[in-house]
Amino acid sequence: VSVTRKVIILEDIVPPVITLVGEAMVTVDVGDTYDDAGATAEDENDGVLTPFIDDNGTVSAIDTNKAGTYVITYDVSDLAGNKAVQVTRTVVVKEVITDAFAQWTVETGLAELPAEQQGPEADPDADGLPNLLEYALGGKPAQSDSTTILPTLDTSSGSLVLTYIRLKPTVDPSLTYEAQLTTSLVGAWDAAAVSIGGALQGIDQSNLPDEKDFATSKYERIRATAKTSIAAEAKGRQFLRIRVSR
Repeated sequence: VSVTRKVIILEDIVPPVITLVGEAMVTVDVGDTYDDAGATAEDENDGVLTPFIDDNGTVSAIDTNKAGTYVITYDVSDLAGNKAVQVTRTVVVKEVITDAFAQWTVETGLAELPAEQQGPEADPDADGLPNLLEYALGGKPAQSDSTTILPTLDTSSGSLVLTYIRLKPTVDPSLTYEAQLTTSLVGAWDAAAVSIGGALQGIDQSNLPDEKDFATSKYERIRATAKTSIAAEAKGRQFLRIRVSR
């Protein structure tokens, strides 16, 4: 009696699979350290091939000292020579914007408009407010919003009172707000004739432009009040303004 066994040797034609660890797009600031999360690789016959992944030197080529876009590639083959589909990761090294106004132009989309519409004196949304005031009062430079961000006037106390939004001094120390009073538009304006109140004086800090609570918001609400009543003025009139400069 003879016994035979038939052995069929199948050719390995299935490539390994590479799986990216982390995000496919990573952004870091110039000067930061980049640590690549890497990738994993597995083959149905050879098992785990992660240690054999080759990044072809693309990780070490990333220079975080200058802005640029880098592409990391991950390749691996199994013992039969089957090559995995290449996996990539894009690393963007971006410039750090230290100027608060310039950063604001990026955040609000203003930086995407033509250069002549990005300056402090430009008014791309044609609402009568130049970009500097939009910036200072928490406005949207590409959207007409003058009726919602302008200071509000109250005379119920008998004195002129303006309530307005401003950026906190820590956000942009170069930005100044000065409330000034006068009894004649052709006369001198006087900042000493106005008292200023904020959060410490109980001024409501809800519904700030960035929709954050006061502790984390870039903005604060301020109330400017004339120290003398309208009736006390010789001509029975006052003018109160907020002057913004940078």
